Amino acid sequence: MIDTNKVLIGLGQHISGRVPERCGICPYSNGDAGYGITCRDALLDDLYEMLEAQEPHVLTLEQACGRDYCFYEYRATGYVEPASVVISGMMLGGAVPVAEVYRLGREGAACVAVSEYGRTWRCWDRMPEDGEKEAEPWES
Repeated sequence: MIDTNKVLIGLGQHISGRVPERCGICPYSNGDAGYGITCRDALLDDLYEMLEAQEPHVLTLEQACGRDYCFYEYRATGYVEPASVVISGMMLGGAVPVAEVYRLGREGAACVAVSEYGRTWRCWDRMPEDGEKEAEPWES
């Protein structure tokens, strides 16, 4: 079992640049002067295992818009692809707020009705497996 707190402290030390030439303050340090290499590798191994253990889940629209990227699923096709979602000032038919979905590797954006989120399209925090998609019901 991965110690989540240890991983978060280690990340905080390494990312913030607080780890000096010696790794004595990193929770992954074994006390040697490894210049961050030894403890960083162990930290990344634990971080990878921790992330792999997390189940993907459907984001709220606000969560999807607040991320650099997510995984956009279109109900009609079941296809999931990396994307960035932005709620624009545009309106469909002059009355329906629109979200612009910028899909990786595609020109332009797909414009989808905000009101249809969860019914015809949704976003995941990670790429879901087919079984995970099927286990997560769509809104009616």
